Amino acid sequence: YFRQQFAQVTNPPIDPLREGIAMSLSTQLGKERNIFDETPEHAQRINLNSPVLSPRKYFSLKNNGIPGFEARKFALRYKPAETDLKSAIQALCAE
Repeated sequence: YFRQQFAQVTNPPIDPLREGIAMSLSTQLGKERNIFDETPEHAQRINLNSPVLSPRKYFSLKNNGIPGFEARKFALRYKPAETDLKSAIQALCAE
């Protein structure tokens, strides 16, 4: 017979829909600036309520025309027979 000498705690579920106060999927695009030196440029951010983009939001971001938010397209394909994943990621970062 063993007696439990500690409180067992389970991890809470991670659910942004039901736990909106504690967790959020919202994300911001744009340059992060010094919070102690506020300027009008601090407001030049794009807020997204989810990191997953619908086709409509994707095309809106792609063709936004806002200076500093130009979109670029990167090929995320690589041929494993010709190069390894690490080299492919390094080549992508170099673009």
